[in-house]
Amino acid sequence: MIEFCKLHDIELIEAEAPVIYGLFRYDNDYLSALRSQFPNSNYVVLGGCILDFNAIFYCRIMYCTKCREAHLLWTKLHNSQNGLAPSDEQHKAYIESLKRKIGYPAIIPPKALGLIENGQLNQAIKLLKVKNPKSSFSSIKAFVMAQHSKLSANNS
Repeated sequence: MIEFCKLHDIELIEAEAPVIYGLFRYDNDYLSALRSQFPNSNYVVLGGCILDFNAIFYCRIMYCTKCREAHLLWTKLHNSQNGLAPSDEQHKAYIESLKRKIGYPAIIPPKALGLIENGQLNQAIKLLKVKNPKSSFSSIKAFVMAQHSKLSANNS
């Protein structure tokens, strides 16, 4: 089904956008402009304040090219970065910092992912602990269980 921007009456384009986490307090001027001038710019997706092993860092979105143009113009005129996506390099660094914050294992060998996929969770935990001696057992176990849950949900 084709979706259209209600403001500009043009077809929305499917793309991928970075998801960012935390509490964002945008000023009223920006929020008003977002609603009235560029409601479908969708440069980023706000992921909320809760961050765990099920966190996603990119998601599929629909955006309007005219909304994005208006959003860029507004940020330029107001000397603002509100609602704009970080560069790819900044987002990758951001993802790595989030992973460290929630205790993601730093080293995830492909073999560990294969073990998780095959339901060999204890072996995956052991392998990850060997490769990540500074990570706690509980954080590695939480990571393995979250990955297993994702795979199980995707296969349903």
